[in-house]
Amino acid sequence: MIKNAPLPLYINIKNQLKRQILSDDYSIDERIPSENQLMTSFGVSRITVRKALKELHAEGLLWSIQGKGAFVSKPKVSQEIRSLQSLPEAIDSRLNRVSTKLLSAKKVTPSQAVQDNLNSKKVFEITRIRYLNKKPISLDTSYFPIEIGMKVLDTHETDDIFHTLENNLNVSLGQAHISMEARSAESKLAKILEVHIGKPIFWVTRLIKDMNDETIVCEYLAYRGDAYKYHLELNRS
Repeated sequence: MIKNAPLPLYINIKNQLKRQILSDDYSIDERIPSENQLMTSFGVSRITVRKALKELHAEGLLWSIQGKGAFVSKPKVSQEIRSLQSLPEAIDSRLNRVSTKLLSAKKVTPSQAVQDNLNSKKVFEITRIRYLNKKPISLDTSYFPIEIGMKVLDTHETDDIFHTLENNLNVSLGQAHISMEARSAESKLAKILEVHIGKPIFWVTRLIKDMNDETIVCEYLAYRGDAYKYHLELNRS
């Protein structure tokens, strides 16, 4: 019973079921309790249960078969493209947990494209695996001018590089130029992201500038195609 909760009942039910799904209480494609079972469990009406389930369907956490019930689907992270945000900033931390594994941090001679963007033949490369609720969601490779990259590493705070740049290094971030494309996972990337070779990857190239219009980060972000999406709102002008 959660009738004394301050939020609408269906929102509380939705959030509780969502936490269970994201915490792996249910397996992918596992059927969740029926409407009647949920009504009994939460002590609410069928209308309230259906509103909660409708919300979970809209978020991509459930799929249904007529007469069979509702089943758990793999959730996709949705990031709004309205302002420049890091992954931790874009995720609802009340229901999701972002974590990071640092794979490498070193001086490198990068591709010509990175050299051109950062105006340097030598740069500092930081490679990380990003996890959402303990599951790999992306492989991030970030390139910095050497001095900035080494300072980022020295802070030991690579979970949220935007936060580190702004709050630890006093770098004011400005514009970002982002391009997106579909690719297929090659063997090394497939192993890191725990997908089959050839599965779709959402490939993002991101150039981040400071307030002086100098590019300070060049990033290649490889997201699992089944776990991530961008959401845009555009006006016709």
